[in-house]
Amino acid sequence: MPIASVILANTATRLMFVQLPYLLIGNLFIGLIEGLVLIWLFKASKRAIGLMIVANYLSMFVGLALFGLHTDDGLVQNVWRPTIVNYQFWIAAAIGLSIVVSVLVEWPFCHGSFKKGRWTKRKTFAMCGLIQTMSYLFCLAPFSGMFAEIRIREEVEIVDLDSIVSEDLQFQVYFIDPDDGDIYRMRPNGSNVKHFQSADLENGGRLRVYVTEDEKEVRTIYDLYARRTDRGELVHLVSEFASRESAFLTESSSSIQDILNLGLAADLTGIRDGQSWRARMQNYWGIAFGRVMAEDPTPIKFIDSNSEQDFSLMFTTAFGTWQGRNASILPGDLVIFEFGGQICALDLNQRKLALICMGYGPVVVRDEPEIGESEQSEDLTDELHDARDPEAALDGS
Repeated sequence: MPIASVILANTATRLMFVQLPYLLIGNLFIGLIEGLVLIWLFKASKRAIGLMIVANYLSMFVGLALFGLHTDDGLVQNVWRPTIVNYQFWIAAAIGLSIVVSVLVEWPFCHGSFKKGRWTKRKTFAMCGLIQTMSYLFCLAPFSGMFAEIRIREEVEIVDLDSIVSEDLQFQVYFIDPDDGDIYRMRPNGSNVKHFQSADLENGGRLRVYVTEDEKEVRTIYDLYARRTDRGELVHLVSEFASRESAFLTESSSSIQDILNLGLAADLTGIRDGQSWRARMQNYWGIAFGRVMAEDPTPIKFIDSNSEQDFSLMFTTAFGTWQGRNASILPGDLVIFEFGGQICALDLNQRKLALICMGYGPVVVRDEPEIGESEQSEDLTDELHDARDPEAALDGS
């Protein structure tokens, strides 16, 4: 059973794709079961059922504040973000935190289920801890396991960035910083990080180099846009951003694939015929209600055209889902892509994955004479190191 097969209700009730219907219905039934267990095992009064249902809904709202409805919008994620480096330890800690908070929130309701003086507060606290542990183990883990899956370490090896990305790659990676919402640029190896453009995209977005059908044949230098995550609108950022020879261009479209920056990866290898690897970022919602509903339920898929072999990456848990977006294939079969708010590099031939930095919507552009000037020349590379450092990832620094 995958490590993600853990939680559906109580404090961490938040499988992203089922959201409120399962939050409301799931907590109703779990509160009912917990109340019946208190009555059956500990001779609680009949009001235990109603109290535990209320307790579970209150616990649910506390869980939403702690973990949010998405992968990166909770209080816990703001303090300590899960990454490809630390996700196993992070999930274990999050489960432990969820159980502790569930007990603290629901204990007063558990204590109130008994007649005054029947049990001491210490004993009802122990009862609540036992009930919550049983609830997580026997009710929540099996059900969430039908939807949750992590497919990372069994498919790829997590390595240091320097071991798979050469300093000689003549590309720039532009991305949205998750903290200030501005555009930054860096080398594929994470070096030479500089502020590029103010953008006011704190709620996230995806960068694209866009061109309309009418402009494609008459323009040789194209503009940089962003799709806002919060409203889905297309925002113009930089005029004359990249030439047709240096960037992968996308025609403006209102399709769901375009809005979510899904589909095939941008091919920047310079090999138009015979390119062996393809990468596809697929629509996550196809697996919303289980494997039966999806012909291919993997959000990120890499295919070797020569051997027809493929492998996939997936992170779907009760604490959130990492969607793949904005993939670009560079020379040497290196893929730069976003993986749930992380900008990652993947060596397709060696199946080695590395974290570059936290960020959204990367666009990769070949080096060419500067078209737009950076707003500041300060090198900000050191600020990215903590996210890639396993020790820093563990202590949350």
